Amino acid sequence: YIIIILIVIVFSVSMFIVEKNIEIDKRNQEMKEENLKFETLIETLVTVVAKQEEQLKEIQTLWEERKWKKIGKMMDWEELENIYPMTEYEWGVIYNANYPRVVDVTKWNKGIRIAIRHPYLQGDGTNMKYGTSIWKRGTDDSKNIPGFLHKYGQIKDGIYAEHGGNGNKYNLDIYARRL
Repeated sequence: YIIIILIVIVFSVSMFIVEKNIEIDKRNQEMKEENLKFETLIETLVTVVAKQEEQLKEIQTLWEERKWKKIGKMMDWEELENIYPMTEYEWGVIYNANYPRVVDVTKWNKGIRIAIRHPYLQGDGTNMKYGTSIWKRGTDDSKNIPGFLHKYGQIKDGIYAEHGGNGNKYNLDIYARRL
């Protein structure tokens, strides 16, 4: 009779151990699955961070390319235009400001006209008006002048008119930035 009781006890203990081992195996499997999910999440996060770092570098590169950089002098316009084509670069000059102002260039008929794109205040005191600055070379009104002829321009009553200017003494620095 004792042997039977011992067999039952051993069997019960064995069954208990087997059940506990099954539970432990089940928990280990669940932990492996959770670890796999966690590792997958970590890999995904690492990939996302790497992509964001790449995007940040691209943005920084684009930002650097968008900064104004001095590329030469106004008198070297044609040479600069070959190196920094206006189809790829925006051009500017520092004139009556401490930053480059965007310029537009026209070459119809003959000669070249370089004009500050956005109007700015001109004049002194109470006689201030919005206008622009223009530099011309090879046009009818600048053909006898070496270099670029400078004029101020304003629109009055819908009509563009040039006035004053600082002659032809300008050989301004030219700036460019990528479009």
